[in-house]
Amino acid sequence: MQPGDRQELDALFALAEECDGHFPIGEHKYLDLMAGSDDAVGRVAEIDDQIIGYLAVTPPRSDGVASLEIAVHPMHRSHDVIAALIEQGVELAATSGGEAVRVWAFQPNMVDEFRKAGFRPERELRQLRIDLPIHAEAALPPGFHEDRFRPSSDSEAWLEVNNAAFDWHPENGSWTEEILADRMAQDWFDPNAFVVVRHDTGMAGFCWTKAHDDLGEIYVIAVAPGFQGRGLGRFLVVRGLEVIHGYLGFGLGMLYMDADNTTAARLYDDLGFRLHHVDRSLIRRR
Repeated sequence: MQPGDRQELDALFALAEECDGHFPIGEHKYLDLMAGSDDAVGRVAEIDDQIIGYLAVTPPRSDGVASLEIAVHPMHRSHDVIAALIEQGVELAATSGGEAVRVWAFQPNMVDEFRKAGFRPERELRQLRIDLPIHAEAALPPGFHEDRFRPSSDSEAWLEVNNAAFDWHPENGSWTEEILADRMAQDWFDPNAFVVVRHDTGMAGFCWTKAHDDLGEIYVIAVAPGFQGRGLGRFLVVRGLEVIHGYLGFGLGMLYMDADNTTAARLYDDLGFRLHHVDRSLIRRR
């Protein structure tokens, strides 16, 4: 990708975010694009040499499903433009050998366009927000202690815990050393905002927080399968929110959760989180 292309795409993404209140493509896709990764295949749509649309296709992983995301200039969101981008994305996904293609849609009109193209609803990802500080207590059970993430020695253990805890998840359960190294190289990464719970036998869980412009995010949170059911999840959420407020300095926190994660939903509801918006994934099978 040439520097001029990157600038044009960044301008397209920024305009879409300003219009919609949501960045048009997922973080993984964006960082792969900016890094020039060969993992995702990108295509642009142009009118009079102006980029008015972008699509990215990532080949299938363990679930055999390719991933498609689309960004469209707010002034060019006609049915014909969107339908043409979807068709090209589906064709690219088919050449990757996947059994199906998954897409994330962040606006209702895009959901409608994908349904017209044969996609069917699959998942709902909910963004929850909470005012800070919160007044909740959470303690670690005996045998556990709180620490901070140590990039030089914790990466392998973190990948093991994360991928085991999210082995059911199509995105979060397939992190690699390369993905983790890339995230730790981002300007926002701060190991002091990364809570880890340890046990004598190893890492038991973690809460990785991230600073945005106006709020803090619980970016990734998990408890190792062998330690679940002991109250570590509640402790990590509370401590993560305390880090967002006390260390990062935000009065607003947020996180994402799958709509069918009823156990997490009960915890977040009890702590006072509220629904902000819903992102939807749709899938089209061959």
